[in-house]
Amino acid sequence: MNISIVCDYASIYSGNFIPSVFYFADSIKKNNNVIFLFPNEAKDREWLKKIKDEGFDVLLFSRKKKEFIADIRLASKKTKPDLVYYHFVSPALGKIPFLFKKTRLCFHIHSDFDGGKKPSVFVSLKNNFFDFFIKRKSIYFYVSTDLMSKSKAKIKYHIPNGLVKYKFCTSCNDAKLSTISKLEEPVFLAFAWSPYVKGIDVLCKAFNKFSQSHKSTLLLVYRKDGGKKELTSFLESNGISLQNITMLPPVENVNYYYSKCNCFVSSSRSEGFSYSVLEAISLDKTVIISDIPGTVWANEFNYVISFKTENVDSLVEAMEKATYLEHSKNENKKNSKLLQNYSIEKWFKDINFAFTERGLKL
Repeated sequence: MNISIVCDYASIYSGNFIPSVFYFADSIKKNNNVIFLFPNEAKDREWLKKIKDEGFDVLLFSRKKKEFIADIRLASKKTKPDLVYYHFVSPALGKIPFLFKKTRLCFHIHSDFDGGKKPSVFVSLKNNFFDFFIKRKSIYFYVSTDLMSKSKAKIKYHIPNGLVKYKFCTSCNDAKLSTISKLEEPVFLAFAWSPYVKGIDVLCKAFNKFSQSHKSTLLLVYRKDGGKKELTSFLESNGISLQNITMLPPVENVNYYYSKCNCFVSSSRSEGFSYSVLEAISLDKTVIISDIPGTVWANEFNYVISFKTENVDSLVEAMEKATYLEHSKNENKKNSKLLQNYSIEKWFKDINFAFTERGLKL
């Protein structure tokens, strides 16, 4: 079977996503012809070079809508895929290149494309309209039950993310990492690829309050694609002081940043299934999460503290709890056992089962 894996992903670091899709491709390559498609912006990424080095063909596409459609159509003429497996591509857009085609489409939905806001009636109607012109019903994978519950798709599966424990890329940019020297406790870490969606304004306001009684504390804010100017502008427009807040540059070795913090904070307004929360738990970090449906799964783990979404005072209280929370080896072991439910092996097994159930034997 010819399979095209189309990923709208171009971050500098491979994270957990790239090794996951690589694991999928590597596991099925014996009986299938697999190719990857990534945005033009990913062409010089180290992880893309590694995918090529491992023997997989890679094509590039434009992120501009009209050019994206043309690029995917052109690629499908060359590769004649039986299955197109989309990641981070909206169904309304991903279906257009395959109208009136027999190609089977699968959309792996990692998050709300609307950032947690209710999708417009126009978008919903457009997505359903295209379904009439697709000869085979699309398959949908959702990383959380919350995302799946909002879907009107007829063929859908809940597939939680899987944790990859090995490093996909081995390089480490020491020049950028050297911007962080010796850090004093307590130290909080947060990711801010989309500041509003990730609730970075709420976190920084809470941190400013918290730091009044914790003078040595630090907040590390990491944005995957850099974007220091945009992030700074976002915070300043919300009247947030940047004192003791460190903007982290993008690097491949994100574990270095985890190693420099006591606590990871996910203050999101919306989440599908957070790779970063799962990674932090696996590294035995205390984790603070907003009480949104997309992070409810994390409450089964030890050392996870929940706060009321968008509530600054509630987050300050959670930060206080995190500061004095002590870990024990036994509780860490319990977390390790629970993590088996989120292994990359189980992730692949769930996907393979879903495709097989739909007549796509990999």
